[in-house]
Amino acid sequence: MKKQEKQYSKSNTKYHLEKIQYYEQKIEYHKKQLEDIGYFNTLEAEKTEKAIHEMKKVDLNNNPTASELAELFRPLDDAVSSHLLWVDFQGGVHVSPLSRYPTIKEFKEEMTKKGYKPKFWYEKFPKNYGFVGPDIADNLEFIESKLGELKYDWGNDEKGYTL
Repeated sequence: MKKQEKQYSKSNTKYHLEKIQYYEQKIEYHKKQLEDIGYFNTLEAEKTEKAIHEMKKVDLNNNPTASELAELFRPLDDAVSSHLLWVDFQGGVHVSPLSRYPTIKEFKEEMTKKGYKPKFWYEKFPKNYGFVGPDIADNLEFIESKLGELKYDWGNDEKGYTL
């Protein structure tokens, strides 16, 4: 039985890695589209980023690592919009683009409609400041700092906007 479980686990992992690669290619396609014609379908970018996020889930209940958090930041595009780092009531960590939400209140309402309920969040990462994407994902000091904040605030049962 254990051998079957290992085989399933390996094939399941391979499937998820292939799916991640597929979505990363979609992001690259949209970046190229932006450069070529000056138009970017923000809604499609958000759907793609959400799909990647779901596969690269960071859960504060499962002692996440800095490398797991870095992978959450890596596929995001700083040039597309501002982003918000937030945590849901189950301990799931999210980094979401804010291009469609002029206010945090509207963002929270929309996330609640989509089945997520933000428990706490931080100051938004402004567009074009380099707080999301591959460069910041490689900045171990930044990622470890954010992970420490997330764990601390989760452990202290923070709610709402967190400094």
